[in-house]
This record gives sequence, structure tokens and C-alpha cells, in this order.
Amino acid sequence: MKSSLMLKRWLLNLGLLSTTIILGGFVWHANRANNSVHGQVLMPDLNPSSIKRITISRGHKPKLVFYKSADGWLISSPIKARANLLLIQTLLALPQDRSQRQFSVKDKKLKEYGLNPPKAIVSFDKKHTLLLGNINSINKMRYVLLNKKMHLIRNSFGNLAKIPTIKWISLSLLPSHAHIRELKLHNLTLQKNKQIKQLKIKPSTDKLQKQRAVNILKNWQRARAYRITAIKSNNANYSAKGQSTNAVKITLSSGKIYSFRIISTQPNLVLRNKKLGIDYYFPDTIEKELMITAKSSNKP
Repeated sequence: MKSSLMLKRWLLNLGLLSTTIILGGFVWHANRANNSVHGQVLMPDLNPSSIKRITISRGHKPKLVFYKSADGWLISSPIKARANLLLIQTLLALPQDRSQRQFSVKDKKLKEYGLNPPKAIVSFDKKHTLLLGNINSINKMRYVLLNKKMHLIRNSFGNLAKIPTIKWISLSLLPSHAHIRELKLHNLTLQKNKQIKQLKIKPSTDKLQKQRAVNILKNWQRARAYRITAIKSNNANYSAKGQSTNAVKITLSSGKIYSFRIISTQPNLVLRNKKLGIDYYFPDTIEKELMITAKSSNKP
């Protein structure tokens, strides 16, 4: 009797498990169907990999101009700097975005959709122009105007019109394919040849091991801030306890030189690029990786 009861329970559990698997498969299939690609490609004749130049016009704000170079995407206006790759990739994805709905412009008042004037105008290679309008309050998709036809697409950017210029600057200190030939800190100089077979450490009495020196150079090559800010006029020459005005000079294998100044080591490591007018912020834990042992600018 007891074994029969256990058998029934086992069969019941097996039945419930089978039902769960079937229902799970049904839900997965349904979700897959719902997430399947639908809608028409916004610019089917434009290949993102072929794009060389992008401009963004945003009302009275300075026009943003980006161009593709051998060193990657750069900003040429209103400042000259390397571009934030994540934002550039989002821009490059726009032509292949899918229009969920299309409307005839003749039947619509463009002003009501934020398209006259537009919130922003994105131009690719001066040939393809996309006007960005308001966000639909119900489905949170964005109205855009392309070739005299209005579309609804995903809102990939949030409020593109209000993204400050500084956010378009790369968070990386150096270009992605940079190779450091020489690194000069206030107490240390590292030099290496192109083959990375020879590495000079100055002063020569330094106990720094060669492998660690190589890692320090790699860490500088890959250094990426968690945020950047514009230099404020009231702290342009900031110097206080725990702060530093030590210079960092990096020479790449191409001969290009990048100069930074260590502004702070606590509570964050802050490196200043005076040429760009920006400060790069890093967690203080990265100091050892970059071999920064900054001296206080205050004299005892």
C-alpha cells in the first residue's frame, strides 16, 4: 500500500514536471516569436561600415562633427578629441534600425511631433539625413523624418538633443591601438623598443621587475576613466593637501605625445588633460597599476 502511494506521488511529480517543461517551451517559443525582427530597415542602402562622417545639429547648440580616421572615430568640431566609441556605435546603428510604423507627412502636422523644428538632425556622409522628433508618450518610441516620410523607431539615445559635448569624448586616455614608447612619471621613466624585447627602467637602481614594468605600460595603454568633467576655472590650478601637480608624459610609437597632470590621488585619481580642458576620474585603486606615487604639492 505504501509503495503504491509512493508510485502515485512519483507519477504526479513526473506529470507536473512534464507540464512545466511544455509550458516553459510554449512561453519561450511565444517570446521568441514576439522578439523576432519586424518592421522595415530605415536606411537599407546605407552600410554602417562605409560611413566616414557624421554630423549632429541641435538647434542653437554647436554642431557636432565626427569623422573616421586610421585611429578610429574622432571629433573635429566643436572640439578636437577622440570620440566616445559607445555613442558612435549607437549612431552607426541608426541606419539599420527598424521602422515600426510609417506615416504620410501630408496628413501630419510636423510641429506636433517635434519635427518642425526637429530636436536634432543626424547626417551621414552628407547624403543621408534623419530628423529626430518627440517621443511617443504611449510606446516610448521616437518619431523621425526620413525622405518626407515619418517613422516610429526605438529611442536608442534618450534625449540626444541634450547630451553635453563633453559626453561625446572618449573615456580612454589613449587611442585603442596605441603603443607606448616612453612613459615619464616624476620618479620613474620606462622606455621600450617596438619589439618589446628591450625595456629600460630609469633610475637603473630601481627594483621594479621587468615584467611588472611591461604591465604598467599596458595598464596606461588601456586606462579608461569612469567619468570626465570640464576643468572649472576656479580649480584650474587646484593644489591642496593630498593633491599633486606631477606631470605625466607619454610618447607613442608613432611619435605623438600625450601630456597629463596628476591633480588628485584621493579620494579619486584625477588626471588632467589641459589641452582638451578635461579631467579624467579613476578609482584610487588604480594608482598601483599605473605606478603613481604622487608627491604632495605642499611643502612641509
